[in-house]
Amino acid sequence: MSSDTSVYAQIGPAPIRNYLETSPEAVASISDDNVRIALNRLEEAAKLATTSDQAGKRWVPGLAIVVVGHKKEVLHCDGHGMKRVDGNATVGPETLFPCASLSKPVSTTLLAHAGLPRKLAPKDRPEIEGWDQPVRYAIVRPSVTERTTLRQWISHRSGLPDHAGDRIEDLNPTILLDTLINCLLKNQTGIQPGPFNYTNFGFTLGCLGGMEALGAGTRWEDAAKAWLNEIGRSRSTYTFTHADQDPHADRAFPHIGQPEPPSVLLDVVGTGWTWRVVNRDVERDPTLQAPAGGLLSCARDFGQFLIKLLDTGFTAFPPTHPPSADLEGKQYSLGWNVKHPGTESVSFSHSGGFRLGAGTYLRFDPLSGFGVAALSNGEPTGVPEALGTLFFNQLYGHQLPDSDYASLFAVFRSLMMREMYTTKIDNYNRYHGRQTEKIPDSIPQGQVFEGYSPYYASKIVIERKSASELVLKLGNARNGFPLWELPLRCIDAATLTFVYDTRGENELGPSAIQLVQENGIVVKVIDEWLNGSGPGLGQIARHA
Repeated sequence: MSSDTSVYAQIGPAPIRNYLETSPEAVASISDDNVRIALNRLEEAAKLATTSDQAGKRWVPGLAIVVVGHKKEVLHCDGHGMKRVDGNATVGPETLFPCASLSKPVSTTLLAHAGLPRKLAPKDRPEIEGWDQPVRYAIVRPSVTERTTLRQWISHRSGLPDHAGDRIEDLNPTILLDTLINCLLKNQTGIQPGPFNYTNFGFTLGCLGGMEALGAGTRWEDAAKAWLNEIGRSRSTYTFTHADQDPHADRAFPHIGQPEPPSVLLDVVGTGWTWRVVNRDVERDPTLQAPAGGLLSCARDFGQFLIKLLDTGFTAFPPTHPPSADLEGKQYSLGWNVKHPGTESVSFSHSGGFRLGAGTYLRFDPLSGFGVAALSNGEPTGVPEALGTLFFNQLYGHQLPDSDYASLFAVFRSLMMREMYTTKIDNYNRYHGRQTEKIPDSIPQGQVFEGYSPYYASKIVIERKSASELVLKLGNARNGFPLWELPLRCIDAATLTFVYDTRGENELGPSAIQLVQENGIVVKVIDEWLNGSGPGLGQIARHA
């Protein structure tokens, strides 16, 4: 395909944006021709997305896609591309992918399947759903949970700040969940439920509280395994360990493919990226966030999941009002993005992504009776979302201009980058061009600072190794401190401000750290990246 010009965007972003902005709502009656054409277009686009061009670029390394139709049957289930770009194994219908946040709608569905809404519904108020009841948690202080409903916890309205806890996880690969939660809740202040903040650990606590209310009496991974089997997902697991993903298993390896510099990420570029496999020692293990994350699954299992969601015989909830349907006009509820809530055209979807190598998408429309899941093994590029949108638009008679899939991918990728990498791009623009200054002589040789953050459960050490070398040691490795040793580049000697490149799943590119010195001693540091979890959490005092 190296000579096929269709790997390049042809018509530019404007018609594609118009195509996306005018996406039709679901309809009840679908012609066989529309189904056939939608499936053909989907397969054409998936092949393009996973085929390398002359320069070895692809939109994604590999894809697995399943489509379920209104007769409650799988219409398409197949794999495209490579499990890893440096090998020769191709993706198939049962290839396991890390699902990232697609774990969330699966988790809430499992709780519904297990009868949680009925169990928690008050006997004297049957009109009130169990999702709206406060739930007490064994590992969470009562003052937080008494005023927070189950719906709020698993609709990202727990009151925790955006991405609260994520950097604790980054810095502590082996931390126990109850320890992380204690770090989180003891040090976050002013937790007021209500506003939407995308917080994985709030969602995790909601589901675990729901499991406690059910009296499951076991770990989430074990309870979920039984529930997954009951709904026909025999290959899926929340036990996301390297043992489950040995080199001989049918698994898709995660890849990263960002171009450099990051400033070009927002550009609408009509070609794919060059991809590389994520090193095993830094590969994301999201078990800690299960059930908000941590799911491994395949296209075939998602097909069974979609059939259950669309099947009127599925007793957990009727098809037009799953537990996700928030009829008060809210756009996210119980693990689903809800479009057109309260109407017969309601549509449920969710995206998932790991910066360290996964992009996934799920959507079902009860009125038409169709559902799509698309799993990719590359960092988020918008390709799974583009494929899902392409299928449903075509299904409802809204054709892509000139079948220009590359332009569709290019626009979706730009939108995805704007959503995920804005801070990283801003940091690059702020710091990359700053001239490096000489490290001041006021900073002595050897260790110049040691502090401890109770929130991040980590020491922070700064050491001067030579006249021109200052390093930041941070985080807890599996065999002890530190996880990372990061070079510090001086950008302002007068204020002792340095820049380092952040790491991990929640890295934000270059970030600043300021050393505050009194009487020749560094008494505290102010770390911009760590402050992002909440004001003051990045201000670390010298250890007494």
